Amino acid sequence: MATPPANPSMTAIPQLTNVNFHNWKFRVHCLMDKEGCREVLDLSDDIKLSEEQKKAVTQLDKKARWIIVQCVSDKHIEILKGHTKAKDMMGALEKVFARKSPVSKLFIMRKLLQMRFNDGDLQDHFVKVETLINELQAAGTAQSKLEETDKVCYLLLTMPDTFNNVTVAIETMTDATEITMDFVKGRLLDTYLRMKNGHQHRNEDDGCAFTAPNNSSGCFECGDERHYKK
Repeated sequence: MATPPANPSMTAIPQLTNVNFHNWKFRVHCLMDKEGCREVLDLSDDIKLSEEQKKAVTQLDKKARWIIVQCVSDKHIEILKGHTKAKDMMGALEKVFARKSPVSKLFIMRKLLQMRFNDGDLQDHFVKVETLINELQAAGTAQSKLEETDKVCYLLLTMPDTFNNVTVAIETMTDATEITMDFVKGRLLDTYLRMKNGHQHRNEDDGCAFTAPNNSSGCFECGDERHYKK
């Protein structure tokens, strides 16, 4: 039997590793949506189908299984062997890479509480925090889903004292529905940019820090008679 042609969409999906399961799963689901076969992952085994529907589901399941297999390296392919349905394949991968246990939650929570933003790109920091928050939710049950305010608290705990003004401003807000991750990230980013611009202006002022002598015609850089460039 001829091998199905390679799907260009799958070349953009990183291979599954021990640390990227949740992002990998999201990408695979998006690809299945594009190919029109994701519904087989949610199909109940007890649902009654006509013969025609069974044939259609079988074809969709073949496509979904092909996508999963192509997005898993040889290192993890053994996990999939023995499973004849895409739903069972994804379930087997979840048992290995997305274990839901108190120990897993404790490990992720510890990483979150130890994380601190010191310097660098604040947007990158947001991504790292939200990745851990998503992993924390995935490690729990549906009933343990984090509230939006819980996510905000985790994010604010990673910020240094220089961002305390944002925390104080949020504490004064009376409408809790306005306190979302997007809102808080925007406030933190505004503060970060103001501090960064202020630091840049101070550095520029330091370049013209000395008072010019009486016989000087002024700063040869900016022309101001009150100082001259170092």
